[in-house]
Amino acid sequence: MSVLPLRGHGRRRATDALTAARATEQQLRAALADAGEKVADLTRRLDTATRHQADAELLVVAQQADLDDARTRCSLLEGEAAALRRELFTLRAADANADAVTVRPWERDTSDPADQATTPIDVRTLRDAAAAGLLTHLARPHN
Repeated sequence: MSVLPLRGHGRRRATDALTAARATEQQLRAALADAGEKVADLTRRLDTATRHQADAELLVVAQQADLDDARTRCSLLEGEAAALRRELFTLRAADANADAVTVRPWERDTSDPADQATTPIDVRTLRDAAAAGLLTHLARPHN
């Protein structure tokens, strides 16, 4: 038994086989053209992706340079801040030493009117205050 279907006589079988081969060839050519379009599209996408990657790499390099500059600037500013802090502490210490009271209170010269000492606060017990006549009766006005 033959694998080919029996259709007419031998000459017709060859024509049918040729028609089938041509149909297959047309299908393959259409598939090849479609594949060519897909390859072209993928090639365009690859080119676009490659350009985007190159742009991104340039951006990363620029950002890394900016980051390095910022770190350097930060380091310099930290050093400057530390120097200014030391200078501030030195000036505060000098100011504190210049305004310091170095004379003992009982040796202080109060002859300058702006530097007069305050009078001591009279602190007595109630009995001592009553004995000194400093307390008055609230109902009776003081004469």
